[in-house]
Amino acid sequence: METVETNGNEQWETNGNGKWCSVTETLSILGISRKTLYQRLKDEKLISKKNGKNRFFWIDDVTETFTETQRETKETLPKQSDINVVTQLHEQLDYFKSKVEVLEREKNDLVLSMQEQVKRHDTIVMQLSQQNQLLLDKPRPFWKFW
Repeated sequence: METVETNGNEQWETNGNGKWCSVTETLSILGISRKTLYQRLKDEKLISKKNGKNRFFWIDDVTETFTETQRETKETLPKQSDINVVTQLHEQLDYFKSKVEVLEREKNDLVLSMQEQVKRHDTIVMQLSQQNQLLLDKPRPFWKFW
């Protein structure tokens, strides 16, 4: 057994295959965030000791291997939240596709309606023009208007 002295106050036992590291050292060795570090401490996945205001974490080969395995697993497997996001995006895409189809149908109906109205308008204008032309072709004396 190897012993490590910290701040001259206390001695901690080690088994020679790891070391006690400060918070910043542990973060850099494991490549995780501070939040993740304290979550692992809370879940009792890491061993720590407190010396005054300072906290030290026990880092050995097992801890590093565990962290590497977790990192590789996260990289290879999609997260549940990613799957949920993709599912939500597919649902939104389907919704917007159906909305586009409805709007295209409405647009086509409006175009047809406008074409019919234009035909009606043109017919009325043509009839009025013909009537006006007939009136202009047959001059009548102003006293025989009726």
